[in-house]
Amino acid sequence: MFPDAAGTTAGERAPPCFFKSASGGAPTKRIVVLNTCSEKKAGGDWEGGFLGLGAEESLARRSNLVQCLTATDPRNQQLTSYYPLPQTGGIYSPSTVVLRGGHEKDYALYDERDWTVISVISAAAVRRPKVDETGMRYSFAEEKELQKEKMKTVLRIAAQNGHINLVLGGFGSCGPGIGSCRIGIGADGYLTGNHGYGADHHHTPPRSQALSATTSAYKNPLKDVCKLWKELLFDDPEFRGYFANAVFAVSGGEGGGQREFRKYFG
Repeated sequence: MFPDAAGTTAGERAPPCFFKSASGGAPTKRIVVLNTCSEKKAGGDWEGGFLGLGAEESLARRSNLVQCLTATDPRNQQLTSYYPLPQTGGIYSPSTVVLRGGHEKDYALYDERDWTVISVISAAAVRRPKVDETGMRYSFAEEKELQKEKMKTVLRIAAQNGHINLVLGGFGSCGPGIGSCRIGIGADGYLTGNHGYGADHHHTPPRSQALSATTSAYKNPLKDVCKLWKELLFDDPEFRGYFANAVFAVSGGEGGGQREFRKYFG
């Protein structure tokens, strides 16, 4: 829950809007989900047998996200593709239908009455920035500022379209030793290798649990990303008080970033 700015209620103060809003700017209760996406291809590696639980690949298998990302605006006939995305660009998909379960359910098709419509914002994080010796902070202010501008894009698209309920995430972040996984599948169907579970490489959690421990290929420093989200949501006058609720969906358990996010957001 985010406290409202003095004298306002959530959704009352919309950030600057540069394009016509799909919702007319009126607050909507529909949840909007951040998709940390590939800047080059809709759905990332979802068709290539990618085993990691990348957020975009997982959502692409569970929904019509790829069809949304490849169906360009019919009002602009000259625009044939959104890709490659601009550095601080993003794609808003107002009606994405989630119709399958996750990897732990082998992407089984839901009963039609359980299909869920969500809105999705697809934006790419900074890719493999330089980090300091702790692995938790940016080495260069320029890359940190670019990541912040990308986050602003996400929040601006959300507010522009009236969303006050957000599902955000680590946005391409991981801590030291997390995310450099060597993965294989054993004969028993369990994953093998170093999954970020510590020095014991012989520990082989169930496939569903191990998959959730894999992390982003973007390799942004976890601590700085947490601080940037908090700065934008709580302190930045452009966004402070606008959003009512935000949930950070961070995979990998305590070793995958959840502990760090709890330090900043409870």
